[in-house]
Amino acid sequence: MRKAARMRPGRPQRLAIMMMTLALALASCEDPSDDPPAPVAEATKYVDAIVSRIKGNDPDAEEYAEARKIHVLDVDGDGVKDVVAFFTVEGFDGGNNYHFYLSVLRGRPGSLAEAGTLKIGGKGWRHIDFDRLGLEGGRLIVQTSEYEQGDPLCCPSRTGRARFKIDDHGLKEVTNTP
Repeated sequence: MRKAARMRPGRPQRLAIMMMTLALALASCEDPSDDPPAPVAEATKYVDAIVSRIKGNDPDAEEYAEARKIHVLDVDGDGVKDVVAFFTVEGFDGGNNYHFYLSVLRGRPGSLAEAGTLKIGGKGWRHIDFDRLGLEGGRLIVQTSEYEQGDPLCCPSRTGRARFKIDDHGLKEVTNTP
């Protein structure tokens, strides 16, 4: 009687087995923090609905989705995290105009509620730094680039700040008083 031949996988099979093993090992090491935090994931749904509302029935209007920025912080000082979202909608009526928006979503037990959404900048008005957001005395502070006379529409040159507050009537820009 012949001994049964021992089967050894060839080089391509060994390589495939090693790659599958590596893939399984990497998948088991995945960091759950790679997923967005719950307030950000929930806020994304709200902001999607707000963008749809702003676009209305205009088939040319689109959000510049890569620019969207969501911040999680306690805006109203009640101890519950709120969400501040910046986003851009462009292409209204097929044109090349764009508008910057600020939306505040108040944290509620287990959910968010829209406190207000406001157009806060755009082409020919002012640019907004979506990454720099401050909170001073219950006011949201946003870094801006303002247009000086003679600035091209692409490039406002003067730095500035805009302030916003949330009250019972919604989100409003606060103007400086002397």
